[in-house]
Amino acid sequence: MKKALVIDGNSLIYRCFYATQSMLNFYHQNNLVPSNALRLVIQMMSKLLHTTTYDYVFFAFDHYKKTFRNEFFEDYKAKRQKTPDDLLVQIPWIRSALEAMGIYCYSMEGFEADDLVGSFCKIMNQQNISVDVYTSDKDLLQLVNALTSLHLFKTGISTTQVYTFENFSQLFFDLQPSQIVDYKAIIGDGSDNYNGIKGIGPKTASNLLKKYQTINNIYQHLDELAPSQKQKFIECKKQANLCYKLATLKTHLFDNLTIDTFVKKSLNLERYKQIGQQLRINNFEKYISGSNFNQK
Repeated sequence: MKKALVIDGNSLIYRCFYATQSMLNFYHQNNLVPSNALRLVIQMMSKLLHTTTYDYVFFAFDHYKKTFRNEFFEDYKAKRQKTPDDLLVQIPWIRSALEAMGIYCYSMEGFEADDLVGSFCKIMNQQNISVDVYTSDKDLLQLVNALTSLHLFKTGISTTQVYTFENFSQLFFDLQPSQIVDYKAIIGDGSDNYNGIKGIGPKTASNLLKKYQTINNIYQHLDELAPSQKQKFIECKKQANLCYKLATLKTHLFDNLTIDTFVKKSLNLERYKQIGQQLRINNFEKYISGSNFNQK
């Protein structure tokens, strides 16, 4: 069976940046463009491509403009800190280096990397291709199925928890991937700045979903809930509907593409070396040594 790899790019880039931010003083003191995140991203991708042979590889970027979610919820992700300038300057270089490595990179105005990841998984699964997803965003747990596994970063980028269709319920409150959006609709997501049903926590939410399967079914059986729970669901119904909409990934974005778009291409070593020279990185090739790259 063919295999595909997809990276929630901004998730990985941020983790690589903060894991190596102690290096920033060196770049500033020597008047260099920071490349701490770049180096670690390249090392991480090289390791993944060396460990497993992937036929298709996609590195999804967030777009710098606001997304469709901001259109119906203005404060979506409003509490997120601004991207540090020392990281912002590296993102174009990271993209160029990955493309030189033969990795397809893409962002789409109006959508998040999450939506691109979901759309990639959809077209790959339709062709019976298994997918490994790497991210730190639990929203993407809704993509887990018999063909898609999710590797969730836990400690920096060195440790991941792997969610498969077989172990999912054991790892996530006895729920199924299809219930992730319902779960988020109830508990909300503080990192994305939206609240679910106030006063209902993860344990209660999971217990209710185990019994009623979906949030819609919970609302159809409100009279079976404890009076206090019933009142909370009634008061927050509009908010729950909003949360459900925010948490649901768009998976149609690549329906007009063929999977050939994402075929892993050969390493353009000349271009890759050029990037290292431009950034004044000595022996830039060492970061991809040992990887399974064919060269142009």
